[in-house]
Amino acid sequence: MRRERGWGGLGRGRARGLAAALASALAAGACATDGGARAPRDATAPREVTEAVERVVLVSISGLDAASLRDDALPTLARLAREGARAEDVRGVGAPLVYPAHATLVTGRAPDAHRVVADTLLGRRGVRANAPFWHATRIEGATLLTAARAAGRRVAAIGWPSTVGAPLDAIVPDLAPVREGETWLGVLERAATPALFAAMRDALGRAPAPWPVASERDRARTAAACAALRAAAPPELLLLRLEEPAVAMQLDGVDGESSRAALARADARVADLVRCLRDAGLREGAAIAIAGDRVLAPVHTRIDPNVLLAEGGWLPSLPLASTEGAWQAIVRATDSLATVHAETEQGAVAVRQILEGAAARTGAFRVLPAVELAARRGDPRAWFGLEATPGYVFGDAATGPLLRPSERRAAGAAAQTHVAFAVAGAGVRERIVVPQMSALDVAPTLAHLLGVDLPGAEGRPIVGVFARTRPRAGSDERSTPSDPPRARSGS
Repeated sequence: MRRERGWGGLGRGRARGLAAALASALAAGACATDGGARAPRDATAPREVTEAVERVVLVSISGLDAASLRDDALPTLARLAREGARAEDVRGVGAPLVYPAHATLVTGRAPDAHRVVADTLLGRRGVRANAPFWHATRIEGATLLTAARAAGRRVAAIGWPSTVGAPLDAIVPDLAPVREGETWLGVLERAATPALFAAMRDALGRAPAPWPVASERDRARTAAACAALRAAAPPELLLLRLEEPAVAMQLDGVDGESSRAALARADARVADLVRCLRDAGLREGAAIAIAGDRVLAPVHTRIDPNVLLAEGGWLPSLPLASTEGAWQAIVRATDSLATVHAETEQGAVAVRQILEGAAARTGAFRVLPAVELAARRGDPRAWFGLEATPGYVFGDAATGPLLRPSERRAAGAAAQTHVAFAVAGAGVRERIVVPQMSALDVAPTLAHLLGVDLPGAEGRPIVGVFARTRPRAGSDERSTPSDPPRARSGS
């Protein structure tokens, strides 16, 4: 099985030329489908005006939107957002999926730059449903974790995507059983730090299920995070992922009763983590950041464009249970967005005509020209993209009807707006509202708090959220704002 094809095989110049030629053939206007990263910004420029903090804790809560940070039913999250800095609107980039979003959170780069473009790999035989972007080497370039380690900081990651094999001080990677007879704890035991694994096992009880439900997985991960904080040498950068809210929203809808309960449990997990910081005597020197990975929107109907490609002979002959088998062209579903891949330019033109006809007939989606797809900062290897109409979600199946009732009630929204972000505690000003920022700005902001360089980051630190500023060397002290010393309240 060949690896995913990328710019590396074609060379950037040839890939850029092919994309431009396709755009011309498809009458999509002038095309710049290089899809390459923007020129990195200087993420470290303002560091000399801010002191580094002792530690940073980043908790991602899957599906958390900005409005939830003002919800009194989530008291811990609301208090952190109120006492520190919160964003009213974080704009995501790339596909609205778990792995691309988490890679962006720790790199400050878009998926077309860090190369984690979907949740699962695309191989020559189709979408590899049991092969997520698990391994740390899937992320190209520096991350917040590697930067902190390079600066001599201790780092731990619990359930964080794309950390398998990462050289961290403590880790519970994001893994799942894929072979018959495997269990969640079984696959983690071989990859996790022993003390953290023991804390997870104890949190689940004596006879955990082979595949615990999302609430149990989050409880176990929080226990592992607390174990890391109780260690003799606790991490100075701790990353924790909580997944239950998005899982509940997919099953019950964004406003379902179980979804609200899942958010409440996530709030309680954050409260547990804050308590563990305090019990370990680490709260005063810690900045705590909360980030959503993406916003979910209601869906009712699933679209499987590969059904059309299979009928046209671009995928293997029917019947097929999935997209397994060599393909000449294929649609890769990424929730409300999809990317179209083809072996040749002629194939890309032909399948676009097929897909444009289906879009016109059904009204369920529209074709994204190459230049527009490139602006989304997603997979640069795709020829063009598809965007679902609100209420629709893409699937990867190559058999059955084109449209069918969706088994999910919510999916990642194509317009990634109003994702959540808040940070509070050491080094952070109080009661600050950031009207709008990019997901690219999260990692540079946290790197700035830690006092570490983050090479290649495209985002910028949100300087206005930092406390304890001092004037730059050689500058007029009167021109540089400085917060007066004040006692910080605990959380």
